[in-house]
Amino acid sequence: VDELLQNNITLFDWIRKNQGFPYFIGRRINGENALTSEEMSFISSNGSKTIPILTAVTEKSAKDNAKIAITLLEDLKIERNTPVFVEIDAEKVTDEFLKDFATEVLSGGYIPGFYVDTDSYNNFDRLFSRAYQANEELMKQCKIWALSPEMEEFYETKNGHNEKPDIWGPFAPSCISKEQISFWQYGRKCHPINTYKGDKAYFNLNLTIEPSNVFSVSEAKVLSYNFAKDKNYN
Repeated sequence: VDELLQNNITLFDWIRKNQGFPYFIGRRINGENALTSEEMSFISSNGSKTIPILTAVTEKSAKDNAKIAITLLEDLKIERNTPVFVEIDAEKVTDEFLKDFATEVLSGGYIPGFYVDTDSYNNFDRLFSRAYQANEELMKQCKIWALSPEMEEFYETKNGHNEKPDIWGPFAPSCISKEQISFWQYGRKCHPINTYKGDKAYFNLNLTIEPSNVFSVSEAKVLSYNFAKDKNYN
């Protein structure tokens, strides 16, 4: 998000210009265009928070994926008790994968999460429910970043919006409620633009029901989007 665009502003400023201030930025910590320490410092200096996402390395076990995540988080000096979300294809993993990843991440001092399509047509509902029934105490410590449903009016939008979805509406696995979903990606590939180098850039739109993950508040009425600030919050 610190990359310069064709109009001589950064992607971060492009987000702010079109959708308002981004209180958190979800960024992948492995793979192409992975998060760097410099970018994380840029995000922090602009008053936002980085939420790390690991793209699962499918040929490796859940424990190995968790170890990769912990090493990358430590290299980036991301503090303990930060949630790290593993991006998975639910058709290629098992409920044991979910439990093993969660166990290993917790042992490393971080909070396990899953960045995944939560629609019932996807296998994640069955996998998470099986893991939850087998070890409820473990799976209750996990956070979910739901990639569905996408809101049609926010897909590839090129118009600035101040409004958000009317309700907290992510799809949830059948063993929990939607209020137990931590993040919801409701808009995708928004405000496409070229970088100064000529590459394509865009951003996704997300909400969190857990603002304490992003900034310090004494009270949060998420469904009406009224946030009561505390004395330490600017």
